[in-house]
Amino acid sequence: MKQSLILINLLVKLGVAAALSSALVRSLEFKSLLFRDERNWKQKIYLVLWIGIPLALGVWIRFSASSFLAGDLSFETTVLLGVIGGRLTGVLGGVLLALPAVWHGEWATLPFNVLCGFVAGQLRNFAPNREDIWSFSPFVDLSIYRWIRRNLPTPHPFEWQTMFFVTIVGLRFVHTEVIRFLPHATFSLESPTWWVEALIYATSVTVIGTELKIWNSVRIQIKLEEQERLLLHSRMEALQNQINPHFLFNTLNSVSSLVRFDPDTARQLIIKLANILRRLLNTGDAFVPLREELEFIDNYLDIEVVRFGRDKLRVVKELEISSLDTMIPSMLLQPLVENS
Repeated sequence: MKQSLILINLLVKLGVAAALSSALVRSLEFKSLLFRDERNWKQKIYLVLWIGIPLALGVWIRFSASSFLAGDLSFETTVLLGVIGGRLTGVLGGVLLALPAVWHGEWATLPFNVLCGFVAGQLRNFAPNREDIWSFSPFVDLSIYRWIRRNLPTPHPFEWQTMFFVTIVGLRFVHTEVIRFLPHATFSLESPTWWVEALIYATSVTVIGTELKIWNSVRIQIKLEEQERLLLHSRMEALQNQINPHFLFNTLNSVSSLVRFDPDTARQLIIKLANILRRLLNTGDAFVPLREELEFIDNYLDIEVVRFGRDKLRVVKELEISSLDTMIPSMLLQPLVENS
């Protein structure tokens, strides 16, 4: 194949990998499978099917349209499945991606893909931190620079991302040697020119790194949204913790002053206070229907009316019936009513 065609196919290969990974990660089901730290066997099979079926079609297209070779990402995808899902996921993905090639006579693709999936899955087990997998960069120079910065004081030659890079290059070299000895038993782009061959190696690393980079960006966004949700929940809890002791203190003062000369009213206050405390203890939700919040406010206002007197405090409520089922933050209205 001409060098110009090889270079065009390499560029298209990068585009296909980026487009496909971006399309897959739009699915909620795919994201739930992809971003798990641990998966059962059923989830691993689903992950293989999600990623493997579109890529297997790409391998099939290579045989249907001989001029379009960039759709065959079986090597990179097998390594990617192994490093994300483990040995079983990598091996199953390698088998699925090898089926179209084996059907068309490229029998060596099957054992080679199984080897790639197993090695990548084993390498996943060596990762001291799962973040090392997701932070693998498609920009090789940046990866090497980060490695030097991180390991310059105390060198660690077996740092995981360096091992991953060497593994990809090593497996690609094995693939090249298999093609040399068994020319028609498997497929890969190859060139007698050393710099084109180097670009083929670099493209494999970049394809894997690009897909990880795209998925990691979505993963980071999900984590940030979860942290914002937890922060909001913590703020609501802090607000409730500030409100509850203050309200309880004022109510108990009112009860203590009524016990001697108006025990019936004091008894009603205690009942109202018990209703409020029961609701606070039984509800851990950050959001509640407006209807429930108004019931809480009614109990609160009944206590306040007793404290200040019916002549000094009058409550008028104007509500739309359709708004009663609206979800609002718990304990949102009480401080507004208290300070009004």
